Parts: sequence; structure tokens; C-alpha cells
Amino acid sequence: MLSSPTGPTNFSIPDTLYTGNRLVLTCGPPQGSVSIGELSRVDWRLDGKTIQSNSHFDISSSSSSSQLTISRLLSSDRGDYKCMLVGQLLNFIQWGALTTEILLPAPVLSVPLLLNFHCEEETTASLLCCVQTLYTPEWLSQPSSNVLLPSAITMSKTS
Repeated sequence: MLSSPTGPTNFSIPDTLYTGNRLVLTCGPPQGSVSIGELSRVDWRLDGKTIQSNSHFDISSSSSSSQLTISRLLSSDRGDYKCMLVGQLLNFIQWGALTTEILLPAPVLSVPLLLNFHCEEETTASLLCCVQTLYTPEWLSQPSSNVLLPSAITMSKTS
């Protein structure tokens, strides 16, 4: 068996992910670059520990690549990922890190469910929204629009 190829073998990981998101890591040489031959074994690891398919991690493989699907990212999924494909012609190793800068806690937004307000001309209403300090809330005129409403943001910390 030949040694592992060298070159750009990092996983393609988005710049920002949130807990609860789904993530798919693909392991394998770029199309048309090198042939590793038919796969005989696939080994996925997180921080050096073997990953097995279960309800959280799903491992699927084709003849020359493998995918690791994480159904709902958890903060415990942060770490160093490594994949080794054992092929008939050579082994292929790929790696990447899921760091605290990439995997962020999903925003927890607290907004009153129902607010009754009597509308009159030239009247303003106060709405209260709470979110982690990592995020800055924006008020939109409609959920599907990108029109921001004028707002004043007051930061306060509560324990």
C-alpha cells in the first residue's frame, strides 16, 4: 500500500454554525485528483475517539468517499475531526476543527407571545426582547421582509 497523499486535505466547514444545525463533512480526494481505489475501511474520529453511526452521527460511504452527518450540532461536537479512507491503492486522510469561533450557541430569543396595543396617530409602542449578549436583535416589519424597523436597543445584564 502507498503512503497517504499530501496537499489541501482540510474539510470544508462553514465560517459560522449554530447548535441545532445539521452538518455534513465529506471525506475524499477532490474529483479527478487522485484515485485511492475501492474503499476497504473508513475511520472517522473526534478528538482521537472513534465515531460510530448512531442517532446523532450518521456515516455513509461510496466507492471512494465518505460522509459524516451530524443531525443536530451540540456544543460537545466541537473538536478536531479526522477521517481516514483505506483504499486498495492508498490511504487518504482528511481533517478539520470545529471551534468555539465556528460553532456558536443558537440564539435564545424571548419575546412576549401576545401584545395588545391601542393604535393612535403618532404613538409608539415599547416591545421587549431578550437575547444572549453575543447577539444583536433587529426588528423586521414582517418575518419575510428585510425592512428594519426603527428601534432603540438598551443593553442590560440580568443574572
